Amino acid sequence: FMHAADIHLDSAFAEFESDKAAVRRSELRASFTALITFARMNDVELMLIAGDLFDDSFASRETAAHIRREFASCPNTRFVISPGNHDPYNAASFYAQSALPENVYIFNQKELSYIEFDDINTTVYGYAFTSGEYTENPLRGFTVPDDGRIHLFCAHCDLDIPSSSYCPITTADILNAKFDYAALGHIHNTEGIK
Repeated sequence: FMHAADIHLDSAFAEFESDKAAVRRSELRASFTALITFARMNDVELMLIAGDLFDDSFASRETAAHIRREFASCPNTRFVISPGNHDPYNAASFYAQSALPENVYIFNQKELSYIEFDDINTTVYGYAFTSGEYTENPLRGFTVPDDGRIHLFCAHCDLDIPSSSYCPITTADILNAKFDYAALGHIHNTEGIK
């Protein structure tokens, strides 16, 4: 499997002049295409996208079509998306309004839920931001069942910042849940947890 997060397609890049911002947006789109190409060429069975695939406030129809095309071009990969604060799941979102390929699975509620892939003996847990903020911790007290499956966690969150408005989860919550792997997004410069 692969893990990606915070691609931010169609980000405004307001700090740049308009021509430089346009170049940067084009580079992000090319990076996303390269990611999908890598998955296709390497027979990746599962890609976890831990939020902020695009910036909802600025996302264009062209980018929505590009995302659909890229996912469809890789039919043997299952894409699991945990929407973040920049691409929240709600009735008006791209996720709810678009006819996405059958190989795309999106968490669509704030509560922790799961998607099962029996052919690869894997369960992916996650949730969705449904607005730009999410002050609860959906992982508190959760532990995966001892059922012999691979248990993955795909989530957009702030780690170990209890007062955060962006889904404050603790390292202890993740460790206590006993996931085999936690695919996190939101903090762009983290070294990760081991």
